[in-house]
Amino acid sequence: MITFEKKKRVQEGNIHVFCRGNNRSTVFYNDIERYDFIRRLNRIAKCYDTKIQEFALMDNHFHLQVVTEQLSIFMKSMIQSYVRWYNLRNSTTDKLFKTPFNSACKYSANWVTDSKLYILQNPVKAGICEHPSQYKWCSYRFHFKQHNPLKNLIDIDTSELDKEFKTKAALDKALAERNLRISEIGEGHSENWERVPDHIIAEQINEHLNGRSIFTLSTLEKVNLIKYLNTETSASLRQIASVTHENYLHILNLCKKH
Repeated sequence: MITFEKKKRVQEGNIHVFCRGNNRSTVFYNDIERYDFIRRLNRIAKCYDTKIQEFALMDNHFHLQVVTEQLSIFMKSMIQSYVRWYNLRNSTTDKLFKTPFNSACKYSANWVTDSKLYILQNPVKAGICEHPSQYKWCSYRFHFKQHNPLKNLIDIDTSELDKEFKTKAALDKALAERNLRISEIGEGHSENWERVPDHIIAEQINEHLNGRSIFTLSTLEKVNLIKYLNTETSASLRQIASVTHENYLHILNLCKKH
């Protein structure tokens, strides 16, 4: 099994975190699982002095806006704790989340605001509801002292966004008018979702091959390696083509079929 470790991930600041289910699979099937995730998130955030500002739990991924000084250990502890519970409950052993998770540190108040609005817009963009207030599993109803039973399970610091918009009506207006895209949140403003560099992927593939040249792999072995890189890591198709010395269009077609 190839494992990939990110280097130089920003560990402290106001950070948007995004984590998808492995192979885009569903990770939250029912409310019991969502309740447990939220409880664990609250407990582990406190353990690592991490402030949760926004969240959205979707069927096959989640978004968080956090203020922390130790991002990786917080996220590793959170994901491992939930996955252990999930596998025990469902009698499964499969990997639940795609790794590594994505993160983007926000360096200005405007970027932070856009990031938070994007998280609250998630259920609407997914077609689940017409307004975030209709979706229980996001942090919208933590704002402006709205009634919300989830407040008994998790502490969400909404003070910055509430101070900026001052009223629920002003927040609703911003959510309706500012049609944000993931490219603006993760890759805009000269900032990228952090990705494993090409040379790190290449180095760890070489280590996994234990001295064997990638050119000695059989066709099936190389196909399996490509599929693994596509489903289990954040490597782009361009990166996969680069490290496996395969044609980009061949990689594209192969991954489409998988």
